[in-house]
Amino acid sequence: MSTIAIVLLIIATLFLILRVVIIPNAPAKALGLTAEGTLQPCPTTPNCVSSQTDKVSAYVAPLTLEGSMDEAMPRLRRVLAQVGPHEIKTESADYLHAVFITPLMGYRDDVEFLLDRSAGVMHVRSASRLGRKDFNVNRTRVEAIRSAL
Repeated sequence: MSTIAIVLLIIATLFLILRVVIIPNAPAKALGLTAEGTLQPCPTTPNCVSSQTDKVSAYVAPLTLEGSMDEAMPRLRRVLAQVGPHEIKTESADYLHAVFITPLMGYRDDVEFLLDRSAGVMHVRSASRLGRKDFNVNRTRVEAIRSAL
């Protein structure tokens, strides 16, 4: 076997280990609501966006809602089905946590929604589980959800 073939075999093996073992098993970080009833703050890494942050680089506007607040979560579920592959992990009347899975590498991103009935908006937080950068994937996803709502 040539040296190039051996190197390619090693690279393919590492890719497979990364894709099958490491990425799917990366733990979720800081999910759910704080004691104050808000979404958890974004980490210091630039791979998170939130409508409840003071950090300018991580800020996205909350999702504005039209119609009944009681229809907001069912409407959100329908929109999420259009946006991409995901699993709903937790859902209540005012909170939803979904995990989106990127097609090529299978990276998992946690996306949370919190309905603020009094303000008529839905707060959102989208964060990558692994890495530092997300190449704007989280912001783009939130904007796609906003457009579809």
